[in-house]
Amino acid sequence: GPVNYLVLRRRKQLYLLIGSVPVFAALTTVLLVGYAVASDGFGVRARVRSVTLLDQRRGEAVSWSRVSYYAGLAPRGGLHFSRDTAVFAMEPEDSSRVVRRLDWTEDQNFQSGWLRSRTPTQLLTISYRATDQQLAVASDAQGRVRVENRLGAPARWVFLASEQGALYAAEDLSSGASVLLAPVELDEAKKTLRLLMQDHKLELPDEIVRRSFSGAFFAGTRRFRPWFGGTTVASSNSLLEQALGLLADQGVGLPGLLGARSYVAVVDRAPPLELTGVRQAEDAGSLYVVWGAY
Repeated sequence: GPVNYLVLRRRKQLYLLIGSVPVFAALTTVLLVGYAVASDGFGVRARVRSVTLLDQRRGEAVSWSRVSYYAGLAPRGGLHFSRDTAVFAMEPEDSSRVVRRLDWTEDQNFQSGWLRSRTPTQLLTISYRATDQQLAVASDAQGRVRVENRLGAPARWVFLASEQGALYAAEDLSSGASVLLAPVELDEAKKTLRLLMQDHKLELPDEIVRRSFSGAFFAGTRRFRPWFGGTTVASSNSLLEQALGLLADQGVGLPGLLGARSYVAVVDRAPPLELTGVRQAEDAGSLYVVWGAY
């Protein structure tokens, strides 16, 4: 730039600009690309906030999930979801329509326009699946309750209400492990769940927040709309957040936190394909809650 020009002019070698300008331009480009690769990489980072309703007596599960993505380089094959999954893009109310491609040949292949490189993106998904995953529960004559983790992932916490309505808990239950549950107070269970959910909050992308607050500086509700249009709704009023709030705070309509013969498990797992649509994604602090009945 100017420094290169001034130095060469002082040395009366301006003819060297023919070579020095391309060299410095190439060096700058390499440094910028190297910084981008070092900071963002080429992979996809995903953060999932999910509630799964699991009826293990029928072998059925329904999941509400909100997925946040950041891709250093957008996946070549796009996103893949099953035919039993409804997918909605979160975008600002006043955003221009984005051209998106969807192929239904085998599964739902969201080919382009859904996840762009180096662009924070969020999707809402609702999925149904048949499953044999469960929390195996057994009790003995002394009233002790034993569970075996067959949920397919380690569980950080398990809270279970027995047939008599007594509340039990276990912590750090690895996949396939069996353990006796310890009695726990309802308030203690709610406090633990509330802290877990607060530690894994998922904020809206800055682009949505900026556009939502433009023209309404003191507005207090962050809003989004599905990509195909429709009524604007507040993310805090979604079925996902209502379910999490019900478990952690309210217990409305339930005898306490849980009904008899039900449980809540907070599980750890790598971002699964059926929720994120990406075969390989780095987890960025996800929250998976399983609300089950046995």
